[in-house]
Amino acid sequence: MNTEHIITLCDGTACIQRGAHRIRDRLIKEIDARGLTDRVRISLSGCLGICGKGPVMVVNPGYTIYGNLTEDDIPEIVEQHLLQEKPIARLAVQEDHLFNRFFRIFGDSRFFGHQMRIALRNVGIIDPENIDDYLSLRGYEAVARMLTEMTPKDVIEEVKRSGLRGRGGAGFPTWRKWQFCRDAPGRQKYLVCNADEGDPGAFMNRSLLEGDPHTIV
Repeated sequence: MNTEHIITLCDGTACIQRGAHRIRDRLIKEIDARGLTDRVRISLSGCLGICGKGPVMVVNPGYTIYGNLTEDDIPEIVEQHLLQEKPIARLAVQEDHLFNRFFRIFGDSRFFGHQMRIALRNVGIIDPENIDDYLSLRGYEAVARMLTEMTPKDVIEEVKRSGLRGRGGAGFPTWRKWQFCRDAPGRQKYLVCNADEGDPGAFMNRSLLEGDPHTIV
């Protein structure tokens, strides 16, 4: 497949509520009608952080961000941008953006400028359902090292030195949880990720699971 454009569609709650799935269906239909199926890759993303502009679409190369889209905008985007390489200014989100390591990120620089994304660093960059995307960003290298070069005791000690803690209010040390699991009787062990959020309307864990499940794994 000789891909010329990669389109990322926000699949977060706000964008879905505003018609993101209808946008996706219309996009697939228009791309197929123009014979572009082998030249355009469509991927979904977890929440991209600019919910007020939804539905949101990112077209690469060029990192053009389109917002407040309707189904009627899609034929014009396919014709003008994908076929004629002419991004549509009136549909583009005009905001300052920052670079997070090697990639631009969304949002007002006055807000995101004080942040460094860690858990969410790949959201909007990779296709969360494509493991090759994650591997291309050196994903699972730590797991490979753990399985080939380290003992279970070494792994727990490494996590202990890192200072990693749970993200709940208690901030329980991660290494201690892993040690409890290792010390439990029996050879078969289970690691459970509950991703439970007690605050009504707070979807931080959900956004991470939808946008980059590999980081959690």
